[in-house]
Parts: sequence; structure tokens; C-alpha cells
Amino acid sequence: MITIGITGGVGSGKSSVLDYIKNHYSAYVILADEVGHQLMEPGGATYDRLIEVYGNGILMDNGTIDKRKLAEIAFKDNASIQKINGLTHPLICKAIVKEMEKIEKSGKYEFLFLETAILEESGMSDECDWVWYIHAPDEVRIERLIASRGYSRERCKAIMKQQMDEERFYEIADYVIENGGDFEETKAQIHRLLG
Repeated sequence: MITIGITGGVGSGKSSVLDYIKNHYSAYVILADEVGHQLMEPGGATYDRLIEVYGNGILMDNGTIDKRKLAEIAFKDNASIQKINGLTHPLICKAIVKEMEKIEKSGKYEFLFLETAILEESGMSDECDWVWYIHAPDEVRIERLIASRGYSRERCKAIMKQQMDEERFYEIADYVIENGGDFEETKAQIHRLLG
């Protein structure tokens, strides 16, 4: 089984690429964000850790974490972002590695794809045989985010600015998938790499 890390900035179209791969190849897909959300549910590893650090004030009446409240705490400055990442990322990575091992043992899939915007920063690129950078021009990404998430242009630019520099994405990538134009061109690139 070949393990492929998928990375790229917000709005680059990673989800579209992975949806296509899931439907056309023998591939299992792990989405780091989904793993993170599961671990934030009551009883999850990051749930317990976040309450330990931030207290019950981040909980809603039903006992789940109030993500809006947590985001206010986490994203108020760079030090806060680093703190919350330090609390959650190691636990998420541990859960992902466990799932990867389980999929490998199952022998059911030819490929395993791991999607995360912070593949390099989290150290998860070391778990991958290849790293694919899904690239789209900034303007295309902004238009996608406005259309799909209703973000303002300013919010798109602010989020994009917080992410890794494009040059660094190119440095860590074994392959670059250009995903800013016709999706038929994207599919042809995927086919060349996966056969």
C-alpha cells in the first residue's frame, strides 16, 4: 500500500481531488480535520485535554465543546494558536497513525491518502511515501471560498496569510497537482501518478 499525503492551502480543491480518487481508485482517505472533530467529542482525547487546560467555560449546555468560544480563545493571537496546536496536534497525529496501521493491516486498499493542511508542520509527512501539493492560484481559491463558504474576500486573504508559504509547499511536495482550471486536466494528472 502506498501512503500519500495531500496538502495545500484552503480553497485549493483538496476535497474535490480526494472525492475523485475515492470513487475511481482502490483508496482509503483519512481527513485530519474529521479525526480532530471526532477527538473533540465528549470522551475524546482532545476533549479531555482542552477542558483540563481551558476549563468548563468552553462547554455548551449539552456538554459538547462550544467551537465558537474555543476559536475566540485559540485564534486571538499567534501564541494562542501555538498553544492550542500543541495541545491537540500530537493527539490527532497519534490517532491518525493508529488508523493508518489498521488500514495497512487490512490489506484492502492499494493507496491510503492522508489530507491535512499542516502535513509538514505536524510531522505527518514522515508517515507518507509521497506528498502531493494541490495547487490553485490565489484568485481561484478566493472565488471558491466565497462561493462555498460565503467568506468575504478579506477573510479569505487573512486565512490564506496564516497558512504555509507557497514556496514551502513546493519544497515538501514530491508531486504537484495543478487544480486551478478544468477538472479534466486535474484528473489526467492524477491518472498519470496512480496509473
